[in-house]
Amino acid sequence: MPDRPQVNLEWQRVGAFPAIALERARRQEHAALQPLVQVTRGYVSARADDSNNSFRWSSRLNALLTGEITAGTLPFRLGLRLSTLTILAVGRDSVELGSAALHGKSLAQERTWLSFRLAEAGLDWAVLEKPLHYQIGASELFEGAPFEAADELSEFARYYANAALVLNSVAEALPGASAVRCWPQHFDMAILQLFGNGQRSLRVGLSPGDASYGQPYFFVKPSDVNPASSLPTLRSGGEWHHGNWTGAVLTGEEVARQESAGDQAAFVTDWLNEAIEAARGILAE
Repeated sequence: MPDRPQVNLEWQRVGAFPAIALERARRQEHAALQPLVQVTRGYVSARADDSNNSFRWSSRLNALLTGEITAGTLPFRLGLRLSTLTILAVGRDSVELGSAALHGKSLAQERTWLSFRLAEAGLDWAVLEKPLHYQIGASELFEGAPFEAADELSEFARYYANAALVLNSVAEALPGASAVRCWPQHFDMAILQLFGNGQRSLRVGLSPGDASYGQPYFFVKPSDVNPASSLPTLRSGGEWHHGNWTGAVLTGEEVARQESAGDQAAFVTDWLNEAIEAARGILAE
């Protein structure tokens, strides 16, 4: 087992809102991210794993940022500040070039703002009219409803900030692990470690919630789990999820029960260490 990661003291305590009360925030943030993907599809070089359309967390800006767009006259990134539902244009050295709060605005108005940013860089805004290359769940926002900034956005953002902290530590401890990326189709933040010439894998990350769990949750997913495999008890907490996928799950509710930020950081770190060790054992069978 690799050296166990340690999380620094920048963990932000979660629990100001119940984890199960964050669905509205998730739907708004997820929708707001999609026009940015339309831009990266057009102007960030394509990669086989689609990581050109992924996002990285910036702790300095408290935002998810795209890859750098260099096709125009001025290199920049686009971003979404989760705590305030604000889209950003960011230059080199994390300098903010512009921003727009989305509260009260529609997706069409978000695209209008983005079109001006593209025009300023000498780029064609027609990419914003092209459909996405994946499907996501239905939402009133896609029908023209306005965004609504709410207090729980800050709580939702804390989950991503914390996930970036702990997953970066995990990635440093797992040989060959990928960078920490947020994937816009399912809005999960994760790392990937490949085994056996890429035939088997271990995925570790945070989901903001989905049809399986209506709240944020940490997960450890080994690939190709043999149905006959005996899944070990997770002494640190959480459970094994069965069904459309098999993996270890630790819900936001369980994290929020820990009293302090330090307690939460230690709890999640211990759980990830145990779940990763269990999953690697399953992959070795």
